[in-house]
Amino acid sequence: MNTGKISAALIAGMIICGCTDIYNVGSTVSAAGESDAKIGVMPELPDFNLNDVNGTVTVYIPPEIDAQLTITFDSPEGEDFLYYDILANGGAAYAFGIEGTLSDTDRIYTLSILPVSNEGYAAAEAYTEEFTVADPDTVPDSYFVRNFDVKFDYEYDGTSWELTKDDGENKELLFSFRRYAMGDVDLDGKIAASDAALVLSEYAALAANGESVLDKNQKLVADVDSDEKITAFDAAKILEYYADASSGKTPSWE
Repeated sequence: MNTGKISAALIAGMIICGCTDIYNVGSTVSAAGESDAKIGVMPELPDFNLNDVNGTVTVYIPPEIDAQLTITFDSPEGEDFLYYDILANGGAAYAFGIEGTLSDTDRIYTLSILPVSNEGYAAAEAYTEEFTVADPDTVPDSYFVRNFDVKFDYEYDGTSWELTKDDGENKELLFSFRRYAMGDVDLDGKIAASDAALVLSEYAALAANGESVLDKNQKLVADVDSDEKITAFDAAKILEYYADASSGKTPSWE
């Protein structure tokens, strides 16, 4: 996974394309450290050709969250080729140079945006979009542009994201995170004996065959003692918390 490699060639290409707010600052590309910093990302594809770039996809991530940004493509040679893959830190716009093709069928690109909250919880569902960047001329006379402005709240009601603005070139995405609570392993908004039972099921499954029965977010709230393991001790702590809350005491994970 790429966590922020910068391509000097891509930087130069973006400047030529008119993105004058991009310049090299050590190992990153930013606009003087402002919140609207723009970072050019190096492609994963070994035979990427800067001269074929005929488009830019830019994704802005707000400071309070991170996001997994991935672009793959299908072509006549095969499917799901990895083009870009980066865990993007918040507080910047990430620019991806996209190679143009002679026809729409030469490459079908797929962008995936999966935000991760500062608490470590991933959004329930990624936003994905297919697009093509075709220009039949040897000298490009058009330039593909897509700008995504990511926003978020904690009002998840079963819908992970909503496209709140779309004028073709500029899009605004609102992601809704669940309000997770430590110990609420079944994610029903309550801490109860059933959560402890889920932890014991996970512990037994891992001990028996190493296969987890919990998803990533459930694991985060199941590890109540923060030792990076899910054990019977976590289940015991959840039961203790539940008992204290039920008897009118002030519960604590300490």
